[in-house]
Amino acid sequence: MLGEAMVAQKRELFEEYYLSNFDEVMRDVPRISSKLKAEGVHRILDFGCGAGRHSIYLAEHGFDVHGFDRSEMAIELAMCRAAQSGMKMDLRVHDMLDPLPYPNGYFDAVMCIRTFYHERLSQLTKLSKEVSRMLKHNGYILIIGATKGHLEDFKRNGSIYKEIEPGTYETLNTAWKGMVHHYFTAGELRTMFSGYSIEELRFRKRVFIFLARKDGGPHGHTRYK
Repeated sequence: MLGEAMVAQKRELFEEYYLSNFDEVMRDVPRISSKLKAEGVHRILDFGCGAGRHSIYLAEHGFDVHGFDRSEMAIELAMCRAAQSGMKMDLRVHDMLDPLPYPNGYFDAVMCIRTFYHERLSQLTKLSKEVSRMLKHNGYILIIGATKGHLEDFKRNGSIYKEIEPGTYETLNTAWKGMVHHYFTAGELRTMFSGYSIEELRFRKRVFIFLARKDGGPHGHTRYK
């Protein structure tokens, strides 16, 4: 477990990162959000919304956007950007490890973009149950996360990691010391969301995309690119 001082340090690092690296919308979000809109999705939760790059994009394209992040600075920045763009959305300061403050079956879709891998698999499994609780019947879950190619990039840049359980790594040096990342396999995602119909499961070198519909039928096929 991270001590309070280390948690504060990591939060400062994230906040600095929000100011410099979190402006560009990830390339798959426009395509997938268009699909969701065509399927009648309206109310979306941006799970770990950071400084609001995707929240604002979604609001600009007609969605009712809700979002949360544990960083107060990130939420303040997101709200400022939303006001500047004339967009209205519900953004809150909240830690994803605490029970999420939304009713059962409240969202048509939940988007977890570069957020749903910063814990051990057991904790992520608990979070997946919270996602299911908040989703409507036939609601969508989108996860865009890092693969081990992302890990290898950091290793080449001098970061040192220890595998603390299968697929889960802890950073042992640099300013990110103590941070934990879990790198999903396709099988883990299928098991975690076994009550869903998988519409897209694609692994690229550094990023994977998982899109599934709650209470669906047979699993889809994994696509590797």
